[in-house]
Amino acid sequence: MRRERLEQLTLDELKKIAHDIDIPVPDDIDRETLIKRVCESYDEREEEREFDNVSVKIEGMKYRLSRDEELDVRDSEEIVLPDSYGTTRIILMARDPYWAFAYWEIDKQTLRRIKTDQGFEGLLLRVHDIKLIDFNGNNSNFYFDIPVLLNDGKWYINVPHPDSVYIIQLLYSSNGEKKFIAQSNVINSPRENISGVIDNEWIAGSTDKIIDLIRKDFASFHPASAGIPQRIISFVSSSYIPYG
Repeated sequence: MRRERLEQLTLDELKKIAHDIDIPVPDDIDRETLIKRVCESYDEREEEREFDNVSVKIEGMKYRLSRDEELDVRDSEEIVLPDSYGTTRIILMARDPYWAFAYWEIDKQTLRRIKTDQGFEGLLLRVHDIKLIDFNGNNSNFYFDIPVLLNDGKWYINVPHPDSVYIIQLLYSSNGEKKFIAQSNVINSPRENISGVIDNEWIAGSTDKIIDLIRKDFASFHPASAGIPQRIISFVSSSYIPYG
């Protein structure tokens, strides 16, 4: 369509168009060659505009997608995590000197094998105390069992000793025999008091300075204040640091 319109123009009109779009025009150029060059120039300009438009659209889409993702995250009340990850594992975490928390997962294949075991009697957590032990799966200082259900996946565990080392095995009973499913990581239960280590870093002068700093921090509080734990009140009121 463009070429047809150009062919209707005179040579002088074609030269003016060529001049306006920065096409060099020799004096001896013929009309057909000039029309061809003008058409080619217009085609190149259209390609460039289309390319620029596509680039702008792509960048715009990227921006909109990123904005939509941000809005989705901000607008949603919570990010829902999957119920399972298709693995068999048990994780143990220390909460305080007397409590730990365990959570576990059994993959579908293992769970199917357990459910179809004709002698299945129940699932259990076996908590091992392995302080100063190179644990091989059976040689703990002592252990105790916690019966759990197949649809359980987490459990708070009351551990008997602070400042100790624990590991958990996920087992199931079948005809009186305990069969292994998974073993957790090792944890250290925290101490329930200040460290009993006394060395050059903890000489009397240093401990006196620490006590003075703590007393200054609590100087604005009344010793009987319900907002201060009794353990801290006793500590601040004392003139020494109790060990172990």
